[in-house]
Amino acid sequence: FWAVGENEAHLMEGQDASNDAYAAAAGDAALNLWDHCSEHRDSFYQLGPGTDGSAEQEDESNDAMAISSWKCTDVGTVYDGWMAYTLAKAQAVVDAGQWDDAGVFFHTWGSEWNVNFYYIADDIPSILAGWDTFIGSMDDDAPDLTEVCSDHKDGFYTFGTSAAGPGGDEG
Repeated sequence: FWAVGENEAHLMEGQDASNDAYAAAAGDAALNLWDHCSEHRDSFYQLGPGTDGSAEQEDESNDAMAISSWKCTDVGTVYDGWMAYTLAKAQAVVDAGQWDDAGVFFHTWGSEWNVNFYYIADDIPSILAGWDTFIGSMDDDAPDLTEVCSDHKDGFYTFGTSAAGPGGDEG
């Protein structure tokens, strides 16, 4: 599960409210996740500028998303490279209609995977086609993440139905 909030305190308030609502609705039939999950990790992230021009993401229900996570020693250098070079390359892929959105988010509390790039499209094949265009547009002067980042992992996700904030539509 994931949520977007104004800050960490807002996220924690929302988590408490969600837990209370679940307990009230489920009563004695409430599922104890600890009986079914061997590991659990919470992480909080701060969204950086995306191709939509804001740090807030709209509900993209039923779309697919790829996240490329990195362990980096200098997040500022990654941010500067995104703003000065890579964001324009991602924007071109969005403008061409291959991706719906692309951006970066940085962890504010959580694991060592502190830089995460995301790419959203209608489905995973569309993400991969956009990726080919994105990588193909890079020149020799592209920022080299390996100068300040070590390990890397990718994940692909599809969105399910999500709750919307006040005045929003359920997706």
